[in-house]
Amino acid sequence: MLSRPEIQELCARVNLRELAQGLGAVFRGRARYGSCPLCGGGKATARFEIKRGAEGEVWVCAACWQGGDAIKLVMLVKHLGFAEAVAELGGAPSLSPSEIARREAQRAQQHEKREAEAARYRERMRRDLYGLWKSATPFLGTPVEAYLRGRGLQWRLEDLVLRCVADLPYLDGAVLDETGRKIPRVVYRGPAMLAAFVGADGRFLGLHRTWVNPSRPGEKAEIFDPETGEKLPAKKMRGTKQGGYLRLLRAWDAGLGLVYAGEGVETALSVRDVVRDDALYIAAGDWGNLAGPALESIAHPTKKHGNGHALRIPGPEPDFSGPAMPVPQNCRELVLLKDGDSDPFTTGIVMARATARHACAGRKVCVAEPRPGADFNDMLRDE
Repeated sequence: MLSRPEIQELCARVNLRELAQGLGAVFRGRARYGSCPLCGGGKATARFEIKRGAEGEVWVCAACWQGGDAIKLVMLVKHLGFAEAVAELGGAPSLSPSEIARREAQRAQQHEKREAEAARYRERMRRDLYGLWKSATPFLGTPVEAYLRGRGLQWRLEDLVLRCVADLPYLDGAVLDETGRKIPRVVYRGPAMLAAFVGADGRFLGLHRTWVNPSRPGEKAEIFDPETGEKLPAKKMRGTKQGGYLRLLRAWDAGLGLVYAGEGVETALSVRDVVRDDALYIAAGDWGNLAGPALESIAHPTKKHGNGHALRIPGPEPDFSGPAMPVPQNCRELVLLKDGDSDPFTTGIVMARATARHACAGRKVCVAEPRPGADFNDMLRDE
């Protein structure tokens, strides 16, 4: 059995970029991103990337949801076991017990230092975002109210705890200032809706920001990259979202037994507009936070990459070691709000994982489905 330091020593000898290239990856010039040798994805979007991790080089593919070190890459691409992959890479060095102990102690010390630095960074960001949240305007009488009403949301908007920034910069990428220092690139400015991510204890964690179109109520802002013309998403999240949820209602009774949870603000509020039960309405921000991480990825039955390899997506079995949207302990019935305008297979897997994740003794979890090809906000506006 190899020790961690021996594995690290082996991986440090490997040029991960050259290894990936030899296994079929295609890179752009000297870039550390390109196509994935495992699934073939990313040639156009560069979703396979080699990064410098805390313990050496690692790779990650946003197309097939895989990642790891050099050994993991060889195992997956060549369908080898761990020992076979180690041998394929030339074998691991043999270190003395005293050297292994020394390196493990050094690693623990470095890990503790990195964790402390990361915690300080997250806290600084949290405080900055909380300052933006507190300085923002209550949304009634702003373009955010016009946006919500344009989406068909009418019932008791005064109950909502949302805010508006009249002129929020949209940052994407970086540029050099007059001194040659990298600074964030501002590609757009305009009114934005803010919703707060909070943890299970109610502590502020981060912000969900949606830029709205002030001249066309009900529509999001159209934002484009000034260099490429690519359309950019009008929604951005910053701070910590994993393990939190978007609090939408001003009056908050954690004793209520019925909870409706959706991916986005508009989805949850659309159901509230119709159901109007004495319930809690929350949003996760995205599917990954709603359902939490998966133990493994699975092949999509129909979607494929350009090389014919199946697209891989997070599977239905939850990985309970990772964070997900919390559900109030007193919740006796959780209704998960599915989107009908997304890929049916993928959203079905997400709902299965979320159901397994949040089910517990004394709690019923069910999935509410909109009509095919629509989401709950589409249905609200149509009716």
